[in-house]
Amino acid sequence: MRGDITLLPLKSSGFDEVYSINSFLVPERESRLKCFTESFRVLKPGGIFTGLFPSNENHLEQSYAMKEFFLKEQKYTDEDEALHAVYKELALRGYDPVGGFIDAINGEMRQKLYAKYELEDLLETTGFTLQKIVPFYYPVLVTKHFDLTVRKNILYDWLLIATKE
Repeated sequence: MRGDITLLPLKSSGFDEVYSINSFLVPERESRLKCFTESFRVLKPGGIFTGLFPSNENHLEQSYAMKEFFLKEQKYTDEDEALHAVYKELALRGYDPVGGFIDAINGEMRQKLYAKYELEDLLETTGFTLQKIVPFYYPVLVTKHFDLTVRKNILYDWLLIATKE
């Protein structure tokens, strides 16, 4: 089925489970809220919502690791120079750490990265009961393909489980 995730063509309370795997990437807060609202609407009472969401905290950690890498590899001897180089690199990638956005698909799409507290707020606002939010780590072989990764075993998204009471 093809449809708009912010306006699902499905009946209310019709599903036991809803899964979202990096689907709610829209940059507009109102659209993200609609994604969660629609997921809640189509779940039966007692239903489970499971989602995987890109982590803004991970990108912040990667930025810090990049700075440390630049200093350790002696590309830069001064911390301010290393920070300037990191900021420049992040700007090239279209990363906005405050808003939690990054350019994707060669700059053709602005993708949302979620802070843990944002997910908790969206779940609470839409009526979900949070059960768990934990980091979902990717294997090293996968992380080699992400150009922001400079350390092994630290690329993660948020895995969350919530219920409709």
